[in-house]
Amino acid sequence: MLSVLRLMTILMLAGGTLLLNREATPAETRVDLALVLAVDVSFSMEPDEQELQRHGFVEAFQSPEVHQAIRQGVLGRIAVIYVEWSGAFDQEIIVPWTVIAQPGDSQAFAERLLQSPLHSMNYTSISGGIDFGVRQLRQSGLQADRQVIDVSGDGANDSGRTVTLARV
Repeated sequence: MLSVLRLMTILMLAGGTLLLNREATPAETRVDLALVLAVDVSFSMEPDEQELQRHGFVEAFQSPEVHQAIRQGVLGRIAVIYVEWSGAFDQEIIVPWTVIAQPGDSQAFAERLLQSPLHSMNYTSISGGIDFGVRQLRQSGLQADRQVIDVSGDGANDSGRTVTLARV
C-alpha cells in the first residue's frame, strides 16, 4: 500500500505542474512524467525487505488509482524505468523505459518487474544511484515537462561521491 501511495503522490505532484509542450517531438516520446524508480539492493536490504519493496511497486502499477492518476495528466501517459543500485558503479536496469498510457501497459510493466529475479550487491551509494538515474533521464529520448528520480533504500551512503553533490 505504501508504494501505491508513494507513486500516486509522485504522479499528483507532477500533474500539478505540467505544461503542454508541442514541439516537433514524436508523439510517442512525449510524456507527462519521466520517472526513474531507483531501488537499493545493497546487502543492508534483507531479502524479505527487497521482496516487500518489489511487490509494493508491482501492486502500485496494478492499482486502478495509479492508472487513473496517469490518465489525469495532460497527455495521459508517463514513462518509467526500474533500476536497482548498490555501490557507486553497481546499477542494473531491471525494466527498461516503458511508456504507460493504458492499464495494460502498466500491468505489463508490473509483470516484467514481478518476473525479474531479486539481486544483492555490495556497498550503498545513493549518489551512484542518483547519478545513474540522471544519465537514464538524459539518454531516454523522452520529452517530459517533469522528471523524477524516486530513490528508495535503507542505508547510508558509504561509497561514491557525497549525496548532496549528486542532488544538485
